[in-house]
Amino acid sequence: MYGGYKKRGAVFRRGYLAEYELMKMLRSKGFYVVRIPVSGQRVPCDLLCSKRGIGKFAIEVKVTKGLVVYINKDRVRSLIEFANAFDLTPIVAIKWKKRFPNTWSFYEIKNENDNRFNINDHGIKIM
Repeated sequence: MYGGYKKRGAVFRRGYLAEYELMKMLRSKGFYVVRIPVSGQRVPCDLLCSKRGIGKFAIEVKVTKGLVVYINKDRVRSLIEFANAFDLTPIVAIKWKKRFPNTWSFYEIKNENDNRFNINDHGIKIM
């Protein structure tokens, strides 16, 4: 196999493991969580979760070894539209590998022009 194939597999596996880690963490906090294994293809989020009294969320999970995370603008738009259609709050959850070793950050995306992030035609940059 070519190196590119292995790299894509490693990236997929890293995201998959992060999704399961986040599911376990949310469940331990009393949330109901469902993983959507077809995200990126037909559904614009990785996890759905809710907890009575707190809310319902559509979560896009990202993992980075770098200092920033890039998300395609169409992906952001799709996440917002999906969340709005089901009365969910759109969230981007980031697992940082180096910036804040093995910690999570959560960002509610209010709209595709959210000024808390650097969003341009190419996507969203979270620093």
